[in-house]
Amino acid sequence: MKYIVFLVLINAGALAAQSVDSLYYQTGELKSVGIKKNGLKNGLWIYFFPNGSLNAKLNFEDGGLEGEQLYYHPNGEIKGKEYWVDDIPKDSAWQYYPDGSLERRGVFKDGLHEGFWEFYYQNGNLQQEGSYQDGVPHGFWLSYYENGQVQDEGFYKEGLESGLWKFYNDHGKPTYEGHYEEGEQTGQWYFFKRNGKKKKWKKF
Repeated sequence: MKYIVFLVLINAGALAAQSVDSLYYQTGELKSVGIKKNGLKNGLWIYFFPNGSLNAKLNFEDGGLEGEQLYYHPNGEIKGKEYWVDDIPKDSAWQYYPDGSLERRGVFKDGLHEGFWEFYYQNGNLQQEGSYQDGVPHGFWLSYYENGQVQDEGFYKEGLESGLWKFYNDHGKPTYEGHYEEGEQTGQWYFFKRNGKKKKWKKF
């Protein structure tokens, strides 16, 4: 398959009076192939693992990434999909486990995480969800155990824990709660007894 792609790129390069370039691993296997224009990568470049399986399909413009980018696991399953503008990731992005199940999804803005993101366990259950601002967690976040029960919940402010946080065991029962200020525990913290009663634990 990679040789068919290689020939197609050669023909496309010849028609557009552009040069086809290839890179190889030190062991001799083909690493990547694509078109260069004025010495810069342009258009579709195909990347391979040393065993010949597909590694990535990347689109370039004047040497920088542009448009849809696709990444693959060694087993052939898609690993990630991103959209780049002016060599910076923007808009929606997805990442997948080797079995094809979704690992995470969200949005990039100017190369940074922005807005709502979701992270998943390989069994399909949510692992974490929350929002980013300027590349760091900001706002309400939830984390989950692999069985789907909530593990903790609370707020971030500019990447640091802030305000009330609550923690639970994997059966959904509350275990601890307390406040954070700029990422540090503060004030009176509490723990929960097996009967659900809240008791003072530590003061910070």
